[in-house]
Amino acid sequence: MTILELPPKINLGTFTPPIIVFTLIFYTYFVFVYLVCVQLYEDDYLYTPSLFLIIYHISLFLLIISYIRAIFTNNKVPDDFEHDENQQFDESSLFYSNGKKIISHTARLSHDRNEDGELRNCLRCELNIQKPKPDRTHHCSWCSQCTLRMDHHCPWVANCVGFKNHKFFVLFLLYLSFMCIYGTIVIPICAYLKWDFEDGWDIGRFQILFTFILAAALGLSMSVFSLTHIKFVLTNVTTLEYMDKKRKDLPITSSYDVGTINNIKQLFGSNPLIWLLPIRSSTLSDGTYYPVCSEKLNIISSVGNFDTLFNSDNHNDIDEDSDNKIINLV
Repeated sequence: MTILELPPKINLGTFTPPIIVFTLIFYTYFVFVYLVCVQLYEDDYLYTPSLFLIIYHISLFLLIISYIRAIFTNNKVPDDFEHDENQQFDESSLFYSNGKKIISHTARLSHDRNEDGELRNCLRCELNIQKPKPDRTHHCSWCSQCTLRMDHHCPWVANCVGFKNHKFFVLFLLYLSFMCIYGTIVIPICAYLKWDFEDGWDIGRFQILFTFILAAALGLSMSVFSLTHIKFVLTNVTTLEYMDKKRKDLPITSSYDVGTINNIKQLFGSNPLIWLLPIRSSTLSDGTYYPVCSEKLNIISSVGNFDTLFNSDNHNDIDEDSDNKIINLV
């Protein structure tokens, strides 16, 4: 498995925002480490700055790795992806979670359809070629490709946030929020221990003040942004899906919501011990097919014992004479 992949586009324009981010990281590193913490050693403080620096460097390491992996992860649709025209499944594809019947991604059912009820294809990736389009996939004009489980295009990572790098993006937001809040707490403590406020202000103190204000502003905004994305992860909704439902004044629910724990496992992996580490592990999806909650599906038509398997209450939506079953999102 490739750890780092080239993003869809590499040029100075797309990489200007990440360069700005890394510049701010290195600048705040200099201020926090050398102008804030290291100065305490001169006054014979040992354990306090050491503790501050250990926590800071661990968080910084996780933040940088998360950010790099968010940038250098490509969410493109596999070249060999083809729709499963059969679209059939048996009871072995069902599992239960918190009393809900879930169709596993191994059933290889495509639930997103076009207006004619047909499997989706993209005409923008390759001219005049109908390229198969998996569920929750959208074409990004910035990246000039279809993105698996596209959440949004983020210029700050010079990439689309999608199935493969959404975890790294969320971790980057979390660690950035933590470090900003951490800085707004530690800087005043160090200033209280070190500064003699009667000595006036020099360039170093102005840099510390600027860093404190920057950390406070970013900490507030990034915390709100982090909480928003955590909510999306817990409910298995992408930013694009959320905005589309808001625009159409529809309930913010998704048939891909298969329970909080299963939703987390889809993006963060099946092992809770590495949820907060920028490491990919096995998930409940392969990025092209996803498990869905049968109770949140609108069953348009059915075959065989499909009605029995789902125990649907919406019998008026079922065409018992149909030869093919088509499932669309509510």
